[in-house]
Amino acid sequence: MELTDLIAYARRVWKLREEHRWDQPAGFTVLADPDSRRWVALLMRQWDSETGSWQGYCELRCGSGPRPAADWIVQPRQMRGAKWVGIRFMPQTEPKAVYALLDRAMAELDPVLRTLPRAGQLPRPAKPIPGKAPADSPKAPSGPAELVLEPLPGMELPTLRLSPEARQEDAAAGKTAGQTETAGSKLRSLRDTIPEVLRELRRLWDYGRPTPERTALNFYKQGLKMQDYADTLPWSGSFVCYYPTYQDLSTRQLRGYFTWRAGVRRGDWQPIPLSVAYLYLYELINGIGTESPADSLARMQAFETGFLDAGWGDGGMRRNLRQWMLELTVVHNLPPETARQYADPALLARDEALTALLEPKAASDEAVFAALCTLSGKKLEGSPVLAQDPERGRALFCESWRRAAAEYRREGKKLFQLCFGPKRTRVWRPFSNAIWYQPEAPENRDYELSPVRRFRCRNGRWQSQCYEPDSFDRPLLRGFLHETERLLRLSWKAGRALKAQPEEAWARPYIEAAIEADRAARAEAARPRVEIDRSGLARIRAEAALTRDSLLVDDADEATGQGSGIRDQGSGIKDQGSGVKEQRSENCRVGAQPSAPAAAAGPAPDDGLPLDEAQRGLLLALLRGEDLAPALARAGLTPALLADAVNEALYELFGDTVLLCENDTLSPVEDYREELTELLGGITDA
Repeated sequence: MELTDLIAYARRVWKLREEHRWDQPAGFTVLADPDSRRWVALLMRQWDSETGSWQGYCELRCGSGPRPAADWIVQPRQMRGAKWVGIRFMPQTEPKAVYALLDRAMAELDPVLRTLPRAGQLPRPAKPIPGKAPADSPKAPSGPAELVLEPLPGMELPTLRLSPEARQEDAAAGKTAGQTETAGSKLRSLRDTIPEVLRELRRLWDYGRPTPERTALNFYKQGLKMQDYADTLPWSGSFVCYYPTYQDLSTRQLRGYFTWRAGVRRGDWQPIPLSVAYLYLYELINGIGTESPADSLARMQAFETGFLDAGWGDGGMRRNLRQWMLELTVVHNLPPETARQYADPALLARDEALTALLEPKAASDEAVFAALCTLSGKKLEGSPVLAQDPERGRALFCESWRRAAAEYRREGKKLFQLCFGPKRTRVWRPFSNAIWYQPEAPENRDYELSPVRRFRCRNGRWQSQCYEPDSFDRPLLRGFLHETERLLRLSWKAGRALKAQPEEAWARPYIEAAIEADRAARAEAARPRVEIDRSGLARIRAEAALTRDSLLVDDADEATGQGSGIRDQGSGIKDQGSGVKEQRSENCRVGAQPSAPAAAAGPAPDDGLPLDEAQRGLLLALLRGEDLAPALARAGLTPALLADAVNEALYELFGDTVLLCENDTLSPVEDYREELTELLGGITDA
């Protein structure tokens, strides 16, 4: 006997079909009751290396009754429990015995079936048992039908009748033993309570080769059939199934689900097993019972509010729901602003950061600095550079990136591509973790979720284009930021000095250029500016003309009168000239800052330096490394006052601070020590 013989018998007699279950490995199939979905048999095909062929094997749930004593009856290897038996399909396997075990397995499923004949057969009397007197000639059965299983060698089978539970139900209904309803009429009564539309639902399922595409098509056809159906039988019990379909639910469960769904559509949310709730989400994904994709999206939002926020779901269901809402907007070409509402916040933050670094000139300093922190993982906010001047420090980090991103090349690649790799194109399968059927192939189109993430559909196949995190060269980016901070600390004398790394030397020219540009800008901003009030120019011109006319002397005047007039006019000219000078002083304002108190001034040497004798002496002593405390005390100065006076006096020449004062300790800026020494005539012994 072959395994295929048992499959053919189960299909012909009991209307059972071989099913491939997703949770079983390849080569495993099952026979399950179409109503209760309970397994009747587990079927296996295994390669026999000795015979060089496939060997069939099955395990039947035929109860704990007697079993034939034969070599092909073995202990079950996969299923556990006394009700399971293993059968090896060999030339010695007896087909009738195997069929009888399957009959008993079906009878074990439902008390009603225990008194019914096998499908497609009439009841038949039991055959004579050896050792007993033969029965009278068989007559057509006139009473309740009985299913009498043929006894096998070494096995006795009891006659199966209505279960005690069924008799108790009849007794509770007030029926006597003589009034007991026949099993056939009981089954007809149960069948009469099943809506015809549910029978049609079962018939729509195509039992072909079980593939994801066929399962999705079956679900879609059944869903369209039942999209307007509502029932009144409440849900009860539990249900667990991965990727559930209508076919996985019993008739009783189906009625409970459609009753629950009708309440949901009215806004009446009630708890239900998650596997059943997933069935409802699959309907929304496939547009079953909705008017448009936007309507499906709105119903999914209502599910999140009414079901998940009520505490009846879990985190996994919420993540799946948000993912499906995003995929629904992309597949049906809804606005990207809508899609971004359901995208993963971490994904959106990464895309925003990549966009800022890809086009840094178009992004603000805040956006570029936040992107550097996000993508590198460095906590730059704790840097001593930012502690000293946060705004200026962020600007220099960003300007360094802008210069390097625009100018640096290695192997023909820009810095952005070196840090984050090329934009990758991958196959994108929307609703890959759901049951989804697309009746029509989508049109070719592009969907841009962000400047760095795009979905493309070509010939019905979807692709995604984005920068993948597994392509990021974070050490390269962190090295750039480390070198930037090192040079900024050195330039600002902020915090402890960082050690230079040879592999980061490539970034030094761009960072130094940014620092130098910042220094030049600050020097230009600090340069005194003369502001002229142009509104007083007309009056100044008029007074100048009056002065000119006063200086003109008529040659025809008398000598004495001329001299007197000249003296008088000279006095007037002097007064007018004084007025003009005062007017010019009023209309010209110098924007220099008031200087700190200078040291006790002596005659300044004629060497071009704007320092008096005391300042020169103190600065030279500092360069020689001497202690300035006694000299400062004699001059009546503090270290801070001397530093302010010298820095202000030399700012025009250096454009920068040359003398530092930290904790009342003076020190020259190392970058200018040599130049100061030369300008002061060199260091000589005092």
